[in-house]
Amino acid sequence: MEDLDPHFTAKHFIDYICTARRVTREDFNIRPDVILSYVGNQESQAPRWDMEAVGLTIHQGPIFSNRSVTLLKGPIGAPLTAGTIEELAELGAKRLWILGYAGSLDPRFSLGSVVLVTKAWVDEGTSPRYGQDGWGNPDPAMTDRIKGLDSSLPTGNNWTTDAIYRETPQKIRHFTEKGCHMVDMETSCYFHVGSQLGLSVAALMVISDELFHPWNPGFGSAEVRNGIREAYELLGRVLDLPKPPTR
Repeated sequence: MEDLDPHFTAKHFIDYICTARRVTREDFNIRPDVILSYVGNQESQAPRWDMEAVGLTIHQGPIFSNRSVTLLKGPIGAPLTAGTIEELAELGAKRLWILGYAGSLDPRFSLGSVVLVTKAWVDEGTSPRYGQDGWGNPDPAMTDRIKGLDSSLPTGNNWTTDAIYRETPQKIRHFTEKGCHMVDMETSCYFHVGSQLGLSVAALMVISDELFHPWNPGFGSAEVRNGIREAYELLGRVLDLPKPPTR
C-alpha cells in the first residue's frame, strides 16, 4: 500500500518562500474564490474585474486579486496542477473555478462551445499518487450556481490525459464509449486532488479543437475567441464581479 504521508508539504514550501522573499502569507492576497484560467489573456481580463497584480507569483505568472476573488494563469499538466492546488490551499483558497481549453470528442460540441464539466476520468499519473482514481466529480453546489445562471449551458464529461500526442484513434473510441465528451490535461486532477485537500472545484471548458473527425484546431479562431468571452462573462456573473466595458 502506498504511503500517503509526505516527507515535506506545501506548508513547508510556503514557509520557505515566505522566509526567502521576506513576505507573509497575507502578501499573496489569495482569496477564498480562485479562478484558474487557461484561456484568453489574464492580464487583460483582470482590470475588467477591478483586479490588481499582487506583485508575487506562484509558478505560473502574476496573481491578480480584488476584494473577493483571485485570478491566476492555470498550470499546464496534472503534476504542476497538483502542486499549485496544494499551495493555494495553504494560502487560503477554498473554491477553485477552472476556465480551461478542451478538445471535443462529440459532434455536439463544436469550436468555441462552452461546456460545464460534470465529471472527469483519470488518465493522468498524478491523482493516483493522492489515492484517487476513476471518475472525479466537481462540487455540486458550485455547478448548481453556474447552471442557475445559464440553464441552457451544455454539460459533458472529460477524459484527462498526460500525453496529448498519444491520443490515438483507439483511445478516442475507448473513452468516447466510456462516456467522455472532451479531452484535456488537468480536470481530473483538479477534482480529485481538490477533494483530497478539502477544496471545492467546478470547471468550464471552451472547445479549442475537434477530434471527432480529422483533427480540426481552432486556437485563435473567431469561434474560440467568442467562447472565451462567453465563459468569462458567465463566470463573472456567477461570482458577481464587475462587468467588462461594452465594446
